[in-house]
Amino acid sequence: MFSLQNAQTKLDSINIRSELHGDEHVPACDLKFTLTTGNEILSEFDPTLRGWLYKAADSENLDLADQAGDPNRLSVLAHPLLAMPIKWAAEFAGYTLHFHWGATGKNDIELEAKQIDGFRFDCKDGGSVDVSWRVIVHPSEREVGRLCGMVQQTVEISLLGPEAEDGLRAA
Repeated sequence: MFSLQNAQTKLDSINIRSELHGDEHVPACDLKFTLTTGNEILSEFDPTLRGWLYKAADSENLDLADQAGDPNRLSVLAHPLLAMPIKWAAEFAGYTLHFHWGATGKNDIELEAKQIDGFRFDCKDGGSVDVSWRVIVHPSEREVGRLCGMVQQTVEISLLGPEAEDGLRAA
């Protein structure tokens, strides 16, 4: 299952809006992120996805594998004519989005992720992939101000699902 621990991601955009909960309007934000990482992350979405999108280098592409130090590494696009980015229709709920800020953690922001969706995978030759997604949150006014200051910046986040949080609480 998709999760991140202290990942350096880019906060691409923030869309501030209102949601109607019964008769009450509740402030909401759509946060869009992009993470550039190794293609191993694709296995968190489906165990067969990485093997379908990438293959090991052949004699024509050995330089890509040599750069990674492993000739059997899945580093070459298996379907180079496939249009990128690929949309992935997964949706997750019950996560916590944690923005790490400073050395002490005193200024961190922790938000309940109401929904995580809008996944896109932009697979690259060499074995890297840009993963982008949307997180719906309900921040306070103060948190909205801080989040707006982070737009187009690299931020350190953790995105923990319900199972990961239970494990952390038990420790």
